[in-house]
Amino acid sequence: MSWKAISLAHDKLSQNAIEFCQKLIQTPSYPGKERNCAELILSKMGGLRFDKTEIDKAGNVLGFVKGTVPNSPKILLATHIDHVGFEDQEMWQFPPFEAIISGRKIFGRGAAEAKSAISAQIYGVAAILEAGFRPTNDIHLAFCVQEETGGTGMRYFVNKEENKIDLAIFGNATSNNIYLGHRGVANIELIFKGQSAHASNPNSGKNPHFPAAKFLTLLENEMPNFSEHYLLGKTIASPTLYEIGKTNINDIPSEVKINLNWRFSSETKEEILEIINKLTKQINFEINVQICKQKNITYNGFDEGTQEHFSTSFLTSSDLNFVQSSAKAIEQISGKKQNFGIWKSATDARFVAEKGIPTFGFGPGHESLVHQKDEFVEIEMLIEAMKCYSKFIYKN
Repeated sequence: MSWKAISLAHDKLSQNAIEFCQKLIQTPSYPGKERNCAELILSKMGGLRFDKTEIDKAGNVLGFVKGTVPNSPKILLATHIDHVGFEDQEMWQFPPFEAIISGRKIFGRGAAEAKSAISAQIYGVAAILEAGFRPTNDIHLAFCVQEETGGTGMRYFVNKEENKIDLAIFGNATSNNIYLGHRGVANIELIFKGQSAHASNPNSGKNPHFPAAKFLTLLENEMPNFSEHYLLGKTIASPTLYEIGKTNINDIPSEVKINLNWRFSSETKEEILEIINKLTKQINFEINVQICKQKNITYNGFDEGTQEHFSTSFLTSSDLNFVQSSAKAIEQISGKKQNFGIWKSATDARFVAEKGIPTFGFGPGHESLVHQKDEFVEIEMLIEAMKCYSKFIYKN
């Protein structure tokens, strides 16, 4: 296999990768509404000499290229199709779904994560095929649904026996660095059970706002004592949603719901709940605590049932040959020494890592731009990522 020939294929396909990234951004793919984008991806891979392409039962788009050496480790390139919404379109420099190019950047929702990675992964594989070669390893591609709402698509993919893989690279935003893991995540709901009353006669009821406020103060004071991992970082608990059942400004509500987003390095579910219960015991009030549950149904009707919002952390060793060879590949393409990093957010990579499969992240977007207004990807990083994906396959 000649890298020079593959480099020539990169030159030929680079503009195609840019335009396909734009087309992906121009095709909205909210969680549960990814069908049009999924069909676009399927059509693109079908025209690029992939051995097999399909949409599976969950709505994920899968691609496959057969390797030349039997029993070589099977490599997965993966990321997600869906993206979050936005409430501030008028504040964007460019419309979120127009994929405007300005200053060698493509702007739009999903540009940093993960539309740019989808294009880079597809064309990274396509460049090898365009050059007339085949990879040594079997290459699987999986572009999954509903990552933003809990990971329904990847959970389905990784649990199917026919999708057995040995190594995995996820395209979530890493600024073209290798990310080795992230903290676990738990979404926890606390319900403060009071008694409704008219605001003019508060003593006839039980106002849940005061114990809720006391709990938040206790939590804030407790957070400096949370554990800290030398790589994954400190455990944090962020109150996100605060809900009441009443909408009348003259009424005291019967209950208050607080949602906590808990990011942790090594704690178990029981240990997290123990921390919360220690705080609630200091408040003389009825408080129900539970891990949040969610039921997702994908765009094609797949129902995975109710799932808890709890997943553990993962950390892949940088000493693995798979990681080291990939780091050298990046250095050869970019000319920069590789710096290993950690995602601040959670990704679908956790479901693969939980199976004991060596997993790392590499994607062209900047994590700091994900879910933000004026999200963008730099064109040079998109093309560099495409070349690196080819090099990963070439080296492995």
